[in-house]
Amino acid sequence: MPHHIIAITHPLPEEGLEGLLKNHDLSIRINSCHKDLTCSELSSCAKGAEIIIPTIGDKVDDRVMDATGEQLRLIACYCVGYDNVDIEAATRRGIAVTNTPDVASHSVAEFAVAAMLAAAKKIIPADNYTKAGKYKRWDPASFWGMELRGKTLGIAGCGNIGSEMARICHKGFGMKILYYDINKNAPLEHTTGAYQVSLANLLESSDIISLHLPLTAKTKHIINAAALQKMKKTAIVINTARGAIVDESALATALKNGTIAAAALDVYEREPEISPELMKLPNIILSPHIASASEETRQKMGETVAQNILAVLKGEIPPNLVNEDVKEKFMQMIGNPSTGSGNNR
Repeated sequence: MPHHIIAITHPLPEEGLEGLLKNHDLSIRINSCHKDLTCSELSSCAKGAEIIIPTIGDKVDDRVMDATGEQLRLIACYCVGYDNVDIEAATRRGIAVTNTPDVASHSVAEFAVAAMLAAAKKIIPADNYTKAGKYKRWDPASFWGMELRGKTLGIAGCGNIGSEMARICHKGFGMKILYYDINKNAPLEHTTGAYQVSLANLLESSDIISLHLPLTAKTKHIINAAALQKMKKTAIVINTARGAIVDESALATALKNGTIAAAALDVYEREPEISPELMKLPNIILSPHIASASEETRQKMGETVAQNILAVLKGEIPPNLVNEDVKEKFMQMIGNPSTGSGNNR
């Protein structure tokens, strides 16, 4: 009889997960729903599981953890970000939380570059214009874009993804690099001549601003009306990080009024809901959270999730543990799994 129950909140690509899916010692429940789950739906899906594999839109909070049961040992996020999980609540219960770091860096950076190019070169409106049958003759006054050579790229959040985008743009387009981050990035400075600056300096000096910050209380709406007012009128904003970093209402107003030139969003404040104001604007590119959607990245994400789960099933600390403070309680819990973790909660 299978004795380890894993709850997967949504259908996932099998790439990288084959070993888990074919393991006869595991009972795997896959929820077939293709929408973000309510607390009640998520609780029902996860009830009785030792391991939950949630995706970005699944809010795993106190209520969900309680409803799942005291046998819950691991929340193995199928994503890089983990702001959808109440980390403090998980740590208090002795539940490990893992993610899939680093695997999406190249894919997301490439997507951010593609979004930058599409916005700067007005590729989307030109495509729509052509498909609508409006192209009758070459017009030297139509669809003027921005030449990127020599322009300044501002990276807000200079971790793996931001650094990769900076390297691509510096080496490929000869762009100047500014970055805003709490940590100094000496390797990036050495390879690209990047400068660490304040957020205000970055906003005022950059032609392209690409957001790669985690979502925290401090970064929520860091791009607001005041921030947008600091930018150049020709500036383009790219967000492939987390939607709530940008105040969408303020962005819509700025795009409508010509405060900035354009934007490209792959993530949204109330995802998957998108502000109706943004949907009407011709100078914004909107995509359905696909920056990491490459065959290579999805394979690696699956492999990383599987590695985290297999480590826990062996009684080991998972390699991509997010909540380091959980280690002592977690080891007590998995040292005698049959007792659950009731004494720790």
